[in-house]
Parts: sequence; structure tokens; C-alpha cells
Amino acid sequence: MLIQDDFGLQPLDNGSRMHLMDIIKDRYGKKSTLITSQLPVKNRYDVIGKKTIAGVVMDRITHQAARIELHGESIRKICGKK
Repeated sequence: MLIQDDFGLQPLDNGSRMHLMDIIKDRYGKKSTLITSQLPVKNRYDVIGKKTIAGVVMDRITHQAARIELHGESIRKICGKK
């Protein structure tokens, strides 16, 4: 399993975008990939950039995906109040 934590903290440059596309393409339908992000799915297209590449990557990421959205206050904020 590949885990990509905090996806989308900054926009991808062209090299990173192509690398991500290759990774997702190679793993698609064969291996598990877990992606965490604080961004809504619709905003991830902007982070990836280049509409056509973003569309390909997001289609493969979201197709047959189990999506879990967590809502609530930050655990860091809660623990810091004690």
C-alpha cells in the first residue's frame, strides 16, 4: 500500500505532476493507494494543474474509491486546550 499524506499542501510543478500521473497509472487496478488531504476533492484539480493531466489522475484516484470525509475540530487544537 502506498500512503500519500497531506496531498495538496502546495501546487505541483510539472515534474511532480508527471511523476504523480505515472505512479497512479502504474498502481491503478493493481495496488492500494491511500491519499489524505485537507482539501475538498474539487480543489485537488487546481493543485495538480494542467486540466487534462488533473482529469486523468483524479479519474483514476476517484474511480472505485472508498471516500471517507471527517469533519470536526482539529485534534491538535483539542489537545492543546488541556
